[in-house]
Amino acid sequence: MKRLVLLLLFIAPGLAVAEDDGDELLGLMQRPASREAALAHIDDVRIKWGGSLFCIASDNPQAAAFAAVKTYLEDHPQERYRPRRYLIFQGLRSAYPCPQQ
Repeated sequence: MKRLVLLLLFIAPGLAVAEDDGDELLGLMQRPASREAALAHIDDVRIKWGGSLFCIASDNPQAAAFAAVKTYLEDHPQERYRPRRYLIFQGLRSAYPCPQQ
């Protein structure tokens, strides 16, 4: 029984994987080698929710979204403990609100 408990203690931490926070996302954005990983996270949100929760009017929406999220993270360090996806939404919504319909 003790062996089973010890085994579970070693396995359980690997099962509970939390989403990256804002500090980790900003770090990805600031390093050229990991910029593509950050873009993938931002593009996931931009493609799924663009036009409904935020409206990016730009010739290069990917670059505009990246800049908006990076600016939001730099301007709101007190929010960086929050999950990555939430911060991407906040950055895009603050920079590119949709017009009232």
